[in-house]
Amino acid sequence: MFFTDSITFITAKSPPSAPWQKLITPFQMKVWVCVVVSVCGGVLLYHVFCHIQATISSSHLLDSHASMRILASFLSQSLYGYLWLSAGRVFLGFWFLYAFLVTTHYKTSLTSNLAVPFIPPPLDTLQQLLGSNLKYGMEEIKGSRHQLFSTSRIPLYQRLWRDMQFYSYDNIMRMVMEGTFSYINYRSFLVLRMLIHNSNPRRKTDLYVAKENSFPTGSVWYLPKGTPYLKNFNAVMWRCVEAGLMNKWLYDLYAGYVKENQDQKLSQEEEKTAVEKDTRLVVFTLDHLQGAFFLFFFGHGCGLLLLFLELLLTPYTSSP
Repeated sequence: MFFTDSITFITAKSPPSAPWQKLITPFQMKVWVCVVVSVCGGVLLYHVFCHIQATISSSHLLDSHASMRILASFLSQSLYGYLWLSAGRVFLGFWFLYAFLVTTHYKTSLTSNLAVPFIPPPLDTLQQLLGSNLKYGMEEIKGSRHQLFSTSRIPLYQRLWRDMQFYSYDNIMRMVMEGTFSYINYRSFLVLRMLIHNSNPRRKTDLYVAKENSFPTGSVWYLPKGTPYLKNFNAVMWRCVEAGLMNKWLYDLYAGYVKENQDQKLSQEEEKTAVEKDTRLVVFTLDHLQGAFFLFFFGHGCGLLLLFLELLLTPYTSSP
């Protein structure tokens, strides 16, 4: 075999996460749970100190004030007055240090998430493809790929074959570009098609070819039996393989096809605009900060709702 190829699949690149999710993505869900649990536990423990202070002294700290002191540390708000009890001061001291570390990590991660969108990792293996919500398949033409999956005894290939779907090439590529389908074919074919038909003048594309190589196959020369020059032919071909000429010829073939196709799309104005777009500073827009505004309106809505309930229930709860 003078040239080897393998079966893989192509998918659309994962889109960036929704802008409103950027308020949550700086921390993993486990971290958020730990933060919420620590805040609730801190409030409870601080209430204990407040009640101890009330029992051994004349001063009294309201439970609502104690709760707001714990929450204020996460919002970088200053506090007025401290517990005279040494245990309470020690607790608040360590709590302020904890809140400073957590909020600092959150702010720095939030800034980076606002400037650079988070993109989920792509699919690279058939096992990941099987566990995703994407549909997958190939052309209706029955060939080596069809025979491989239909006759294979490998459990993974059998599971893939059960849900395999077949469409025409145009329909497959349309669904791939929409992000709902994965196209299974030979790597060389997928890379060439992606570079020619689905890349911009700067050779950037919205498609992604998986890294896993499944079922490697080879390309050979068929010659008449008993050919006298077979030995010399094999020697020359193996020298080409060992020198890396096969990969170079394939790269030159890709480059030629791509250049021929992309020369029609490239212009000086587009290239200048693309360079300026890549080098300019990131300017935050409403799209970046929509999560903050959602939180802003949500907080005001909760405040208005509580105000309405307070006005509604005050006549019934006030003392005669």
